Amino acid sequence: MIIEDFQGPEALVKELGSDYKTGILGTAVDKLERQRAFGQNSFPPPKIKTICELIAENFDDAINKILFGASIVSMIIGIINEGFPEGMIEGTSILIALLIIIVVNSGNNYISERRLADLVNLSEKQEVTVFRNSTEATTIDGAELLVGDIIKFEAGQKVPADCIMIEGQDVSCIEGELTGEPDAIEKTPLTEENYNDGRMCTMIAKSLVATGFGKALVLAVGPNTVAGVITTKTQQAPQPTLLQEKLETIANKIGNVGIFVACLTMAAQVIKITLEYTKVLPCGCANILTCEELDGCTPLSFSFDSEVEGVENDFRLYRSLLESVIIAITVVVVAIPEGLPLAVTISLSFSSAKMRKLNNLVRKLASSETMGSATHICSDKTGTLTLNKMTVMACMTLQKAQLAGNVPSDKFPNQVKDVADGVEVNGDSVWKLLTQGVMWNSSARIEKNDGSDPAVVEPYLTKGNVTEQGLIKFFMGVFGGEGCIDLKNQLTEDNTLLVISFTSSRKRASIVVRDPSQEGTDKEVRVYCKGAPDMLFDLTTGVVCADGSVQSVDDQTLVSEELLNSEESGEVYDTHRNIFERTVKKFAKQAYRTLLITYKDMSMADYEQLKAENNDFEKESDRTVLENGLIAIGIFGLQDPLRGTIVSSINRCKAAGIQVIMCTGDNIDTAIAISKNAGIVTEEQVEASKYSCMTGKDFREAVGGIKQIENPDKPGEMKDVVSNMKKFREVKQYLRVLARSSPEDKYLLVTGIQDSDGVVAVTGDGTNDAPALTKADVGFSMGITGTDVAKGASDIILLDDNFSSIVVALKYGRNVYDNVRKFLQFQLSVNVVAMSIVFFGSVFLKDSPLNAVQMLWVNLIMDTLGALALATEPPDEDILLRQPYKKNNPIVTQVMWRNVFGHAIYQIIVLSLVIFSGPGRLNLVHDYWSQCVTYDEADPAVCLAWNPYFTTELYQNEKSLSFWLDKKLEPQDFDQDLLNQLICEHSLEKKVESGEDLSTFECNDSILEDQTNMYTPNDFQSGDMTQKLMHYTYVFQVFVFMQLFNQINARKIDEEVNVFSGIFKNFLFILVVVLTFVIQIVMVQIGGRAVKTHPMTTNQILICIAFGSFELVWGFLLKKIPLRFFQCISIDEKPLEEEELKRTFSNQFKKCSSLRHSHSKHHICEDD
Repeated sequence: MIIEDFQGPEALVKELGSDYKTGILGTAVDKLERQRAFGQNSFPPPKIKTICELIAENFDDAINKILFGASIVSMIIGIINEGFPEGMIEGTSILIALLIIIVVNSGNNYISERRLADLVNLSEKQEVTVFRNSTEATTIDGAELLVGDIIKFEAGQKVPADCIMIEGQDVSCIEGELTGEPDAIEKTPLTEENYNDGRMCTMIAKSLVATGFGKALVLAVGPNTVAGVITTKTQQAPQPTLLQEKLETIANKIGNVGIFVACLTMAAQVIKITLEYTKVLPCGCANILTCEELDGCTPLSFSFDSEVEGVENDFRLYRSLLESVIIAITVVVVAIPEGLPLAVTISLSFSSAKMRKLNNLVRKLASSETMGSATHICSDKTGTLTLNKMTVMACMTLQKAQLAGNVPSDKFPNQVKDVADGVEVNGDSVWKLLTQGVMWNSSARIEKNDGSDPAVVEPYLTKGNVTEQGLIKFFMGVFGGEGCIDLKNQLTEDNTLLVISFTSSRKRASIVVRDPSQEGTDKEVRVYCKGAPDMLFDLTTGVVCADGSVQSVDDQTLVSEELLNSEESGEVYDTHRNIFERTVKKFAKQAYRTLLITYKDMSMADYEQLKAENNDFEKESDRTVLENGLIAIGIFGLQDPLRGTIVSSINRCKAAGIQVIMCTGDNIDTAIAISKNAGIVTEEQVEASKYSCMTGKDFREAVGGIKQIENPDKPGEMKDVVSNMKKFREVKQYLRVLARSSPEDKYLLVTGIQDSDGVVAVTGDGTNDAPALTKADVGFSMGITGTDVAKGASDIILLDDNFSSIVVALKYGRNVYDNVRKFLQFQLSVNVVAMSIVFFGSVFLKDSPLNAVQMLWVNLIMDTLGALALATEPPDEDILLRQPYKKNNPIVTQVMWRNVFGHAIYQIIVLSLVIFSGPGRLNLVHDYWSQCVTYDEADPAVCLAWNPYFTTELYQNEKSLSFWLDKKLEPQDFDQDLLNQLICEHSLEKKVESGEDLSTFECNDSILEDQTNMYTPNDFQSGDMTQKLMHYTYVFQVFVFMQLFNQINARKIDEEVNVFSGIFKNFLFILVVVLTFVIQIVMVQIGGRAVKTHPMTTNQILICIAFGSFELVWGFLLKKIPLRFFQCISIDEKPLEEEELKRTFSNQFKKCSSLRHSHSKHHICEDD
């Protein structure tokens, strides 16, 4: 053991260059040397995958592997047919499109994870109190902690590094985060006498100080601590939220439909190929509705010979099968909406970043989402509803209540001093008793301003408990900062016999001190105790009177005029106890927190006797004997003003359908006064029900407290429930204020609300609040006053301790849900249309209207770009004007189903018209369906007029294209003479190529009738663009533009008509839409053979925009359709278990895209 190696703790401290009282030197050189030798106190950050790892992960998908392989095969066949490099264009285009999608999706995931990891790192920040070359403690950032530092700790803090405790009282630590054991482990200070006894003195980094206080020596920091080593080896990614799991279920169901459609598409293509191979369909049938055999068509054949039936073999059968596979795979890629879980991640990361700027530090992602369903908020008072700036506004001592007035000034402390300083009790002035009773019996401290915050100009700052800070500032008004430090330092460690810490259950704190000047007298030992008056009255037997005498609390005395009730007049007598109660009630009605200051004296012999009779004061319960028989000195009334935004924030919560319940340790009168001022409860509500404002004790008695039953969902486990649930529901309906409440009361309240199907958010700052914070659906801890234990148990940290920040979390929580719904609505529409068009196009046409590259671009639009655009929408102001979401509410609402199918129907109709009526009828492109315009009536096999724009492929050679374009003819203007001219020119070219004599060449009937000279557009070679390509470009352009405008429609998931409202608040949405539009235009205009597009004129682009923009009008008209027609449409959103997810078809083809599996320790895809 390291202690034994150094022969005791003192030698170890010396070896580390430290000191028990003053710590390390802390100079720049000293700190640098310690960092080099022992490292820095920064723990390994949450592990996230690199961009390269995320990209590589995508190639684990079976579907991506198949598409990758198909693109390679396509390149090989293309090179065989067309040579290099022309033959590589199609396969390379698919490959590049696939790589772009993978890189963009991976980059998007990486950015989101990086942002969330940064938030996690921020939430781990901690302040530590250390001694550095001084007996005065100072506060530093936990990351600056060094080996050899002497730290000061107290209950509620997280241990910042591996330490050994060198001083302490009642210390116990919870090490469950590291060991899994939930029980607190008692710690014993290490001394020269016991270091060989095997005492439990070690304090492990990241463990929680459950009870007690003391000092510790830092032995290891950062990655060298036990926690650092464990963290490095056991880091795991966060688990998914409920919304992500539900969306994963939806994504799998949609993916299954997509796989089914892909199989149908593949089957339709194979059936057509089979029918053509068996001669049921004519060779080269381009359109099943107007099917005819093509002249010069190469028959389908499995042969690898150079010729098939006298025609050059172009391996059309294999190319057709490969294209069918590629289209089917692309349908699967598009159909499986891996962007759904991604949308939640993006929305949560953006929302968390925005919330961070608005003082909400999200520790657990699910909490941000859950806040959208919150129905109740159980809020603390101090610092949350108030400014967390306690100021002494009143003081009652020597039977007289003194008030500071509306605006406290420096004169008030001196006014109290003048009164109290002139009266002595047993040789000590009452002012001295008040001063020592506060300054010595206080855990708050005073530090010099180091200038780190330019906004703070005071030379001395108070740190620690806010109530105690208010009392100390009161005395700083008399003594100043330096004087108060001197006062605290008058009490040395040697003369501090015992400290009894404040707890929420005791509501008081005590200190036992020794006065050497009174050695041997009955005043040598003095106990100072301060706390809540109603908790101390039962322990108080005497009171200091105006003449300095000490009288019994039950003695009668004259009531001062300022304490008389409205119905009292003249001389009124009452007991001292009742006068104190009058004072408390008077202060409470002005929303003041009251603290009673008491003391008692005893001899050292009496103290030692009590110590011997009570187990040497080993435990807290043994020390309470010292707090009996106290003498009251005075009562302070402290005001913590309400925050300026509280009333409006409470009203916003009410408008949002959320019940706010104030849980406070204050007495009932103070609590009611504050809650009325805050707008939490009205006078009418107070009078209407006795349950509107209750004490914790009355609440427990009314509902019967907590009992345990067997958990029906987990047999063998016990579950906490409210004993009288029927009574709880009655109480909950009216409850608005819970005064004198304990953490146990909070836990009881949270348990009951959850069992009543409510979703509850709870605020807490103390160690004992941890159970309620953990139990709550969303736990909010205080960033300023909260203990590390409370922060560790919470889901969100309020950096400003402000209730208004909870409203921010509420707004963004609902917004996450809304944004995901917007994206889901958009993606479902795109999915339905894309799958329908590709399937029907594949059935009726020779090939799909949308090719693989175009489909992959559509996938990018609706997944990554759609998620970026819609999942980052900021919340509307009216988002808090509706009721909360219920846990069992479906994600896809009836309004969304109406929008999905309504827009899908419009788009399918438009695209069908463009596909089947575009050539000729809509005049979008020239008719190219048939190669013959007019057949001979006498002999239908003879064509009298050929169609110059006919083609079955997308490209033709430059010469033949220019021939027809130079004529500037429409199809109906075509005549046989022009065709004869082309045939003759073709025959002449053949003779030139063969070197024949041209002197006798004549274009006569024999040449025209020779079928080998026939040169129709069907014979066009690979080269430039055709009307068919122009037609399919129209389909592609119209389809994408309709998605762009429908994306604007998708911004609204309710009945709101104005889809443009708030659009300029989301710059990213505008950027994505503009970027998509620009890329689409560029792809069409210059994509060429890579994308298979034809450049469009301005008029043609405007036509496409017109089709797309009508989506906005159509969206308006859809809102007029009653929702009752969509009531029967639903989808099972129940989250899938891992084994169920493994067996889904989607999971077999596409990688698990949610956080639950893509980053979990046991990746369910790894078993595939």
